[in-house]
Amino acid sequence: MKSFWLSVGLLASGIVHAQDYLVTTRKDTLRGKLSISGYNTSDRLVLTVDKKKTEYQAYTVLVARIDTNTFIPVRVPDAFRFMRLHKSGMVNLCYARQAPGTPFNIPYLVKVSGESLEVNALRFKKTVSRFLAECANVRQKIEEDSLGRNDLEKIVDAYNQCLVQQTTVAFTSTDDPKLAALTAFNNKLGSDSTVPQEALDILRDLYTKIKEGKPAPNYLTEGLREALKAHPAYQEDLQTLLDKLKK
Repeated sequence: MKSFWLSVGLLASGIVHAQDYLVTTRKDTLRGKLSISGYNTSDRLVLTVDKKKTEYQAYTVLVARIDTNTFIPVRVPDAFRFMRLHKSGMVNLCYARQAPGTPFNIPYLVKVSGESLEVNALRFKKTVSRFLAECANVRQKIEEDSLGRNDLEKIVDAYNQCLVQQTTVAFTSTDDPKLAALTAFNNKLGSDSTVPQEALDILRDLYTKIKEGKPAPNYLTEGLREALKAHPAYQEDLQTLLDKLKK
């Protein structure tokens, strides 16, 4: 996911071309005048080019740039909604709107895995600390009220930094051929924005098992195969890795 979120970051910073545009899930970039329309189950982007209008459902879009704002589609319990991206990373800080035509001012935490959480004052400590439980330090600060609802940017920054550190620690340099193979494959997948986060999570779990001297569990190797089944470019490298893990 790294390259995609780097692109999102560039969009958010205003470095790229100022004209409205969207990037589809097929990686097509389309330019024109954009507006967001709300529907029951999926928001839509309306692209106007030379007075011709074309609609794109939220789940067919990766990212959109409208004026100076960046929007991404987010899966909520009953629909796909476009949200304004404020901070990007392994968890993104986004803002949704209450209803069509209202401001984008309702804070959401959105993980790259697709999970999302509306942030509200009611039960803030319990829900946010649980949602960000992968980072014990951040969770502790929330539970101890060192970080509260007014510190969302600090919380997102701390969580993202924590996950980067965890990944760095997880994949350390080694002479073990199995660990080296896992590290190399992780680095290759990490530079591809189309690879699901699930595959990277499984690789990290496999690395931990092998480092502890344990065999690679079938549920993890088969899970990795399943997570990458839609990516034929990696099948040969994947099979080589799995064969090495069996030795």
